Amino acid sequence: FVLKYGGISRYSILNDEWHKANKNAATDLFGFRNWQEAKTIAQQTLKIQPTTPNIYKVFDKKKTAGGGGTGQQRQRQLGQEAVTDLELRECSDWEQAFAVKLMDRTGLTCGRVAIIFHKSRRNVTRWKQLW
Repeated sequence: FVLKYGGISRYSILNDEWHKANKNAATDLFGFRNWQEAKTIAQQTLKIQPTTPNIYKVFDKKKTAGGGGTGQQRQRQLGQEAVTDLELRECSDWEQAFAVKLMDRTGLTCGRVAIIFHKSRRNVTRWKQLW
């Protein structure tokens, strides 16, 4: 769902499936002919392995209670916790390097890339200095 309808995000722009559906993205976002070339050059030049950001479900600590819908009843019966949010974990070296390449290629500021990668401007500024 996120890949198909989520737009540009840290998860989508580093995902093989998304690049298959968006053939010009590697050129427009990173300056490479295609996504495979981007990955190969990054691996050979930077000596980092490709990673795809993982999305984690954040669960409510309390069990679902109250309410009367069949979905809620089924959740209570199965003893499942309610999903309250989705969360992306810390950025890998791979993600940081491509964030910096995105800034260099497109002219996006650290603040704008911070929004796309759901990180602080301070973190992205540090990545730019590092990579």
